[in-house]
Amino acid sequence: MQTITITLIRHASTKAIEQDLYCGLADIEITKKGVQAITELMDKGMYPLGENTLFFTTGLKRTVQTLQLIYGEVCYTPLPWLNEQDLGKLDMRSLKEIEKIDRYRKWLMDKTGEIRCPGGESYNEFKFRIKLAFYKMLEQAKKEGKNALLITHASVIAVVMSSIFYDGKKTFKDWQPAPGFGYTVYYNNGFTGYENIALSL
Repeated sequence: MQTITITLIRHASTKAIEQDLYCGLADIEITKKGVQAITELMDKGMYPLGENTLFFTTGLKRTVQTLQLIYGEVCYTPLPWLNEQDLGKLDMRSLKEIEKIDRYRKWLMDKTGEIRCPGGESYNEFKFRIKLAFYKMLEQAKKEGKNALLITHASVIAVVMSSIFYDGKKTFKDWQPAPGFGYTVYYNNGFTGYENIALSL
């Protein structure tokens, strides 16, 4: 088969990023600072052209707005199963707030991935959901013989990349790109490699 690419881009900056808040399914917009940063990256020619490409978002405003900022009014498919982790009652809270409450602190300190975020999902549930949805997206791209480009979230990208390219060296956090950055993954009867799209700068 012909090599196809799967490009994963983190959405532009938001209020949660700029104020250091945990953000899961809260449907917040990108900020003026985020727009400016993406525009500067576009001017440097960072992003793929989007030819022969299926476009996807997670359906949340920040992913749709980032896609439209970079690629204009292209047709896209929302994939809510590739949303950020459901943080339940912790959504849009700061680390200081979470650390003060015992039941929230237990989730924060969990090393097993089994403890559910209060009102949300556990890390293991999140990881399972993301891997399943990613492979479904890949199958659609393979079936249509097209590349795929997904605007999504930092932890989603980290789950995908650490699952496919685990080397025992990079931590989960190492795989999380900055807003507007991400990776292009190459697939040809299996994953053959990846590039950090910042390398095109």
